[in-house]
Order: sequence, then C-alpha cells, then structure tokens
Amino acid sequence: MYQLQVPLNNQKSTTGMTLVEALIAGMLLVLGLVPVFFFTSQALTLTHNARISFTAGQLAQEGLEVIRTIRDDNWIAGRVFDFGLTECADGCRVQWDSTDILALGSNIPLSLDSTSMIYQYDSGSATPYIRTITIDTTLPSVLKVQSRVDWSDQSGDHSFVTETPLYDWLQ
Repeated sequence: MYQLQVPLNNQKSTTGMTLVEALIAGMLLVLGLVPVFFFTSQALTLTHNARISFTAGQLAQEGLEVIRTIRDDNWIAGRVFDFGLTECADGCRVQWDSTDILALGSNIPLSLDSTSMIYQYDSGSATPYIRTITIDTTLPSVLKVQSRVDWSDQSGDHSFVTETPLYDWLQ
C-alpha cells in the first residue's frame, strides 16, 4: 500500500533560493556594477585626454622657449635681436635644439624618439602633434611670438596656442 508521509510540524523546507530570488539578486548585482564600469571608462578617457592636452601645452611652450633662445643667441653673437626671425610671419617650425628656424613645409608632425623621449623632426615614431610658430614683427623692437600645436584624435581636431611678446630690451 501507499503511505503518505506528512511532516509532523507541517513546515516547508527553507534551504536554497527560488528562481525568482536568484533573478532579483542577479539584477541588483548588475545594476550595481554597470555604473562602476561606466564611470571607470569615463575616468580613463578623461585621463587620456588630459595627458594629450598637457603634452600639447608643453610642446607649445617649448616652441616659445626655442624662439627666445634664438633671440638671446643673437644678442650674444652681437647681431640684432630679430636676426633670422623676421621671415616667420606665415609660419615656421622649430625643434628643441634649433639654432635657426626651419621652413614650415607641409606641416610635418613631430616624432617621439623612443630612447631619448624627445620630440623632434629628425627621428622617432610619428605623433599626432603639429607645431607651428608665427612671429608678428609689425611693432618696432617687439616680436609677438605664437606657438600653436594641433592634433586630431577620435573626438575631433584640437589645438593649443601660447603667445608671448619678446622685447629688444638691450636696445
């Protein structure tokens, strides 16, 4: 014969989770992790963009410093302060060790030498940075120097511009 066995205390088993409980727990876990991954991705993108912009700013400043060094070298050599700098009104190039301005050419991008970690035109791997120097000589005894660094990435075209006046204060 068949016997029906009924638990004496008439309680259901409470071990384990039901399918609905497991689905709700999984959904809460996903809802908690998606914002973490989103904000981490955004933080990495912003960090990358800040690094690129910082490098462009430093390259623009370097352009101004090279022109300032050429002006100072002119004084030391006994030449007029703007010797060799007046033909840069339509744009020119310089690199870190320039003693003269370089022709603009076809907007050649700067290269990064992997051993010395120096940006230059001579050797290295190409970078997205294009530096253009312009010098306005319309005022007497003043050079208005502008250094512009342009680059492009997946978010579009960007530029960083620095400008400074250089005076003939020895005059």
